[in-house]
Amino acid sequence: MEWPGGFRAAFALRVDVETASCLLEGLPVLKGVLEDYGVKATFFIPMGPDRPLMGFDWSRAKSYVRLNPVRKFGLRTVLSGFLAPAKDMGDLCVRTGLSRLEGHEVALHGYDHAAWARSIRRRRPSEVRDVFVRGYNEYIKVFGRPPKGFASPEFKWTRETLRLLDELGFLYGSDFRADK
Repeated sequence: MEWPGGFRAAFALRVDVETASCLLEGLPVLKGVLEDYGVKATFFIPMGPDRPLMGFDWSRAKSYVRLNPVRKFGLRTVLSGFLAPAKDMGDLCVRTGLSRLEGHEVALHGYDHAAWARSIRRRRPSEVRDVFVRGYNEYIKVFGRPPKGFASPEFKWTRETLRLLDELGFLYGSDFRADK
């Protein structure tokens, strides 16, 4: 295989924009750094409410403690959906101009982390489908076109997820991580 422009390798940069604070505070800084170096990235963004920790599962308490969500995301994000109203990520994409992000790709990272985590744990195909399609439809509403890529929240997927990628015409899924 011959690479374009005589290159012999390729590099892909995946950025999961998990929360409203990541979108509003972290993304502009990262975008500036990438532009300084002429690097493009794919930003995976959930399209629904910012409440990533609402899917808390006591069986995974040890991993949440290691994550240290208050330090990583801030208290406001941890409480989002509990005590504070959850911000709508799709709406924030429109309000901040991210829906017109030039040169970078924005791909679908589901609709709602909490609903995704619950539907995956229950392994109900209809529930997985409902949450997936809701994110897909919201993405089209925000960006005016269907997404090309998808990354499952928490890297969790089912056979129904793979069926939906095919059915809805996705070009790729970025759903797997290497074993350590």
